[in-house]
Parts: sequence; structure tokens; C-alpha cells
Amino acid sequence: MKEYKNFIKVMASKGVFGIIIAFAAILFCVSCSTSRKVGSENKSDALIGVWKQISPGWSGGREVIKIITKGHFLVILSFDNVIEASFGGTYSVSEDGIIEKIEFGTPNRRQNVGIESSVKYKIEDNKMHVSWQIQRGLFLNWDNEIWERLE
Repeated sequence: MKEYKNFIKVMASKGVFGIIIAFAAILFCVSCSTSRKVGSENKSDALIGVWKQISPGWSGGREVIKIITKGHFLVILSFDNVIEASFGGTYSVSEDGIIEKIEFGTPNRRQNVGIESSVKYKIEDNKMHVSWQIQRGLFLNWDNEIWERLE
């Protein structure tokens, strides 16, 4: 809960744009959230929460936060406490991992709308280890990331 309050304070300090992003993120979480029942935990439920990327990955030194609700995700990229971009969409869980589909994004991420990614993951000790395929020219490469759950 402390991270949510800090997130809102940071966004509010950025003026109207920050307040709009914070409000959109809160609405996204509230509209997509579902209550968890004790004993109903499944693969999808383990993903739900707020995650911070702690390995360099693709972010280029930006702070990356990922909010995952039942069936939806939102990624927010910031640098020096300024939101640079965000994107999100839907996901489904399969035997092999997750299929993420980007359905919306800020203007600088609109080119990613419609992309589907195959993601493999493992959650251990509040850390999510992720491997995902990305097309680079003629080659398919696997990128690896580590995300830490924020409490």
C-alpha cells in the first residue's frame, strides 16, 4: 500500500499530466481487479500485483512498473521521476507461460499496439523471472528480466 501512496505522490508532483496518469492507473486497477478467495490461487492469481523491474532488460535505465490484474496488464516507464511512456493490454495464461497482447499505449508506444508476446515465467521469493521472445530482424531471440513484487 505504501508504494501506491508513493506512486500517487510522485504523479501528483508532475502536474496535470501526472495526475491524469495516476488517475488512469487507479481506474485501470479498480476496473480490472477481482477479489481473491482463500484456496482459489492458480497460475493467473500468482501474477496479480504491482511489480518493479530490477534487472536491466529492455528498459535502458528507466524505472519500469508493471501492474497486473486478472487478465490485464499496464506497464509504466519513467526516467528521473518523469513518466515517458506506458502501454498495456490483455494476457492469458497457458501451460507454457503467458501470451501478452498490447492493446493501447501512449503516443510513443503506439507502434507496439497489436503485438503479441510469448512469455515464460517463474515466481520465487517475491521475484518473477521472465523470458520472452522478441523478433530482431530475421532472428528470434529470448530476453530475460527479473521483476520484484511491491508490497
